[in-house]
Amino acid sequence: MDYMTGRRLDEVWDTSRADQKFSIAEQLHHYISQLRDLKGDYIGGVDFGKLIIGQHGPLEDGPFELERMFNEFI
Repeated sequence: MDYMTGRRLDEVWDTSRADQKFSIAEQLHHYISQLRDLKGDYIGGVDFGKLIIGQHGPLEDGPFELERMFNEFI
């Protein structure tokens, strides 16, 4: 991801015109559709390394060969 300058969507949404909101919604729909179309047979980090989860300190494990192994981790 890259940092993009500008104002956040939640800061401008209420003052945006209906056509702007519709355009934004279409763009988001397109991005989400692309993400949903991604298929994979791997459960783990994006770089095929360890999966790191946790809000109060990371838990690391993996990569996982089986879904069962991933489920036991979480």
